[in-house]
Amino acid sequence: MVTSNGNSLDDTTIEILSRLPVKSLIRFRCVCKSWYSLVKDPNFIYKHLRNDDNIRLTVRYTVANEEDEYDDTDSYFSFFPDETLTDLSLQKLDPQRSEAVAIVGPYDGIFCLFRCNTFITLWNIATKEYRVLPKCKVLLPHYTTIQDTDVAFGFDFSCNAYKLVSILTLWDKKRRLQYELSHIVVYNLSTNSWRGYKGFEMKYYYMNYRGNSTCLNGVCYWIVLEDFDSKVILSFDMKDEVFQEIKTPCNPKSTLGELALFNDSLSLLVLDEKEKCFDLWLMKERCWTKQFTVGPLLEVYEPLALWKKDSFFVESSNGELLLYDTSTQEMRDLGLRCLWFSIYIYRESLITLKGEDSLLGNCDIPWHILGV
Repeated sequence: MVTSNGNSLDDTTIEILSRLPVKSLIRFRCVCKSWYSLVKDPNFIYKHLRNDDNIRLTVRYTVANEEDEYDDTDSYFSFFPDETLTDLSLQKLDPQRSEAVAIVGPYDGIFCLFRCNTFITLWNIATKEYRVLPKCKVLLPHYTTIQDTDVAFGFDFSCNAYKLVSILTLWDKKRRLQYELSHIVVYNLSTNSWRGYKGFEMKYYYMNYRGNSTCLNGVCYWIVLEDFDSKVILSFDMKDEVFQEIKTPCNPKSTLGELALFNDSLSLLVLDEKEKCFDLWLMKERCWTKQFTVGPLLEVYEPLALWKKDSFFVESSNGELLLYDTSTQEMRDLGLRCLWFSIYIYRESLITLKGEDSLLGNCDIPWHILGV
C-alpha cells in the first residue's frame, strides 16, 4: 500500500497493523514517519474499520442504587475490551458525557450523543475525540414546541458526505395535543450546515424506545408504531432525503424486533412471544427472507443485538445479559444483571473528528469505492 503521503509499506506489515486496537496504533505513530502517515491514510483507516478483529461489544445499562435513597438507579456506559468475550472485564466510558443523553449509532465507529435539539455531539470512543455540532436554529410553526427528537447518523454516497438526520416531534401548545406534522432537519458535516423542511404526517409514534437507528448504504431505518397499533420500519434515503414505509416480514402485533446489519443486509431479529422462538429475517431489494429460527428459548425477555458467527444477545426475564450461539445452541451468561440494557456493536475507528485531518468534515475520498 502507498499512503496518501507517498510512503510505501509491505503488505504483511499493513495487515498486522490493521488488526491492532486504535490505542496501540495511536501509540505506534511515533515509531517512524511511514507508520505515522499510514495511521492517517484514509485507505488504511477504511481497511482497519472493516477488520472484524476491531469489533467490540458496548453496553448501556441501569442498575439499582441501594446506597442513595434519593436516586434509586445508576446508569453506566461501558464496553468489553476483549473482542472474543473470553475476558468479561468491563471498561467504563466517560459517564459525564453519556448520562442524561440519548446515544445512537455507531456508524463507522462514531457515536452520536444528543439531548432533544439543544445538544448534539459526535463521539469516537477509540480516539477519545468529541465534536460538538453547531446548534440548529429551527423555524417551527406557530404555537409549537419540540416534544421529542429521534436521530440517525450515516453517509450519503452520492455526495461523499456524512449526514445527520433529526426527526422532531412537535407539541401544539395552543391545542394541547401533538402537532399533525413532524419537522425534519438534516446536518451536512462537509458544509457544516443545517437544513430544515416539513416532515411526514404524524401517524408514527414511539420511535424505538432504546433510541437507536440503523444505517446501511446511505439509508437510515427505525422501528416505529403506526397509529399506536402495528410496528413498521421507517426509512430515510440520505440522497433523495425522502421517507418511506417498509412492512415487517411477520405479524407486527405479536413480535418484538431489533434492527441490525447481517451479511451486509438489513436484518430484523424478532421474538415470537407466544412460541418463544427467535426468527432472523434479511431484507434484499425490499423483500424479506427468513435466515433461521431458534428456539423455543424459555425465560427470555427480548432480543438485543446480533453478534458474530450467527450469535445474538438477549435479555432474560431476570435482567441477565445472555449470548446465544446458534451453531452450538448454547446460552452464555455475560455476568451483567441490570434493570435495563441497550447494546451497541462497535467497530473501533481511526476516523478523527478534529482539525484539518478530520474525515467527517471533509470527505474528499469516495469511501464506498476505496481500495485496500
